[in-house]
Amino acid sequence: MKTARRITYDGTTLTTFEWAAKIRIPYGLFVARLKAHGICAETFAPTRKPRSRKHTQITHDGMTLTKHEWAERLGISYGVFISRLTRYGLCAETFAPGIMERGWRLNLPPTPDEQSERACEVERQRAERIRIAATQGDHYRELSLHYAKYGRPKRNDVF
Repeated sequence: MKTARRITYDGTTLTTFEWAAKIRIPYGLFVARLKAHGICAETFAPTRKPRSRKHTQITHDGMTLTKHEWAERLGISYGVFISRLTRYGLCAETFAPGIMERGWRLNLPPTPDEQSERACEVERQRAERIRIAATQGDHYRELSLHYAKYGRPKRNDVF
């Protein structure tokens, strides 16, 4: 039977399993540290808890606030603020008040030219839908007459 490796550090002798349990890290992590650093302070240091990013403070234009406070101040949701922060970093677009469109422009009211252009586009789409409905209507009418005369096709029938 194989005996566990005993390691002495700072006057205390324990097995690798006992050291891992004592410093509250997984056994695999302790062994990896031991291989990487040998018997030194870094190997036996307990794992630090990662610092919570929830309350990280961000400074912009001389004002320091948390992410939640920035989102509230800008009048946007926390999720929108985080996605802006991810996309743009710490630049002006992240801290622009209100909702932004996709891209770099602010969501400003459309100009009169943009309004008339949008109205033309809506009308064009409407006319296209009417045209498609009229052509499909003929097809559906023919199908319904065929079904009335011959019945609906079975699964493997070809029309």
